[in-house]
Amino acid sequence: MKDILRTGSITLRPLTPDDMQTRARWTADPELSLLMGCKPAPEPTLSSPDEETRSNREWLAQRHKTGTKPYAIEVSGRYIGDIDYGIYPERGMADLTVLIGERAYWGKGYGTQAVELVLVKFFSRPQIEFVEADVAPHNDRALRFWKKLNFRDHHTDENGTRFLRRYRET
Repeated sequence: MKDILRTGSITLRPLTPDDMQTRARWTADPELSLLMGCKPAPEPTLSSPDEETRSNREWLAQRHKTGTKPYAIEVSGRYIGDIDYGIYPERGMADLTVLIGERAYWGKGYGTQAVELVLVKFFSRPQIEFVEADVAPHNDRALRFWKKLNFRDHHTDENGTRFLRRYRET
């Protein structure tokens, strides 16, 4: 995928270490963390903003090492969320994750625009037969989001995470 993609009112650009301070604010939010599938700590823990930023930088470095492509979703130059994916041509699949961290931008179609843009790129590769997304238990909002984009239930794991797939249209 090109380094920068645009559609509608969004821009996708590579996620950078400089974005991690903003992302740390999102991942430190207990409600957002739960929606992302992180288990709540048995005892409340207070991590410092620096620790949360460092943790997000480690996450980003790990994503790059594994070949996953994390992109910032921007609206009018503001980083509002991210989308990342992996492509596995040997398995005929890609996987996809979306986070809109800025609550003021929820429900405005920006995540939909980002996913639709990336799906066009995935399915332009003849070896990609399906794209998979996972939904954390109890994240009904995400489940509705993926189903609206024609992703269908594939299976649910022992932890209650639902895996949905969208297949290439024939």
